[in-house]
Amino acid sequence: MAIDGYQGKDCPIAFGGSFITRAQTFEFNRNKPTEERYELGNAQPTGVLQRAFEYTGRLVWNPIGVQVENFFAGLTESGSLVSWKQMCELAVGMPLVSPKGGLQEAICTGLEYSVRVGGDFQATATIMGNGWHSGSAYTATAPSGVPAYEAKDVHVTVNEVPSARAQGVTARVNVRPDRLYELGDADPIRTARDRISASCEIDWVESDSLAGLVTALTNEAPGDIVIDVDSKILIEMKDMVWESEGGRDNVNGFATRRATYRSKTDAAYWGLHIIKNP
Repeated sequence: MAIDGYQGKDCPIAFGGSFITRAQTFEFNRNKPTEERYELGNAQPTGVLQRAFEYTGRLVWNPIGVQVENFFAGLTESGSLVSWKQMCELAVGMPLVSPKGGLQEAICTGLEYSVRVGGDFQATATIMGNGWHSGSAYTATAPSGVPAYEAKDVHVTVNEVPSARAQGVTARVNVRPDRLYELGDADPIRTARDRISASCEIDWVESDSLAGLVTALTNEAPGDIVIDVDSKILIEMKDMVWESEGGRDNVNGFATRRATYRSKTDAAYWGLHIIKNP
């Protein structure tokens, strides 16, 4: 029977031929920057120039392990340890596709983990590719395990101090991507990455329990921020220093405080280390 319109159930996402579990959103785009060219004496353009292709994407999923991160690092999906450094050092990615399209040689250029009270633990990856994929049919594996980890399953520790009254946390790592082209080819042949950046943002309800959590981390004495997801996934933001803070008072709610931290990006992990416990 022909499909009149594809739904989520019809769109399993695969990385290098392996089905991605708990994927929520997959976006893939190609763009060929185009500009008009003019000449003196005419108001209309003489034509248009089309530059080389750019391929970008975005993947959102609810992590219940480190499967996707392992794919981005070129590791086996059953691995239990992975770092941002490993993801950035992967020179050539793999196809990231749905049944009707996707990206060739997809690599990760940015990764974000976030959760707020009342919500689910979620990850978002920004992606660049070196080509367009027409899509392939994949069979989704039968779901098993938890559907998603919730806010009640997530705990935050700042420099080994448990964070009481935390309302939300967002951890980010990024690089500056630089596409490499060659004469005679409209597609990039490689995507280089440099200028590593890692940061974390935490929201709290204002209380006496914030002492030692907000400004304790300094450039001279950095520390780690650990996001513990039901003791199954540990997201370690390494060598963090305090960057900024602010607060908000509200007649109809609780007073809140927000602090941001930035990593000195340690040599071993480049700011992010992820551990999956059995």
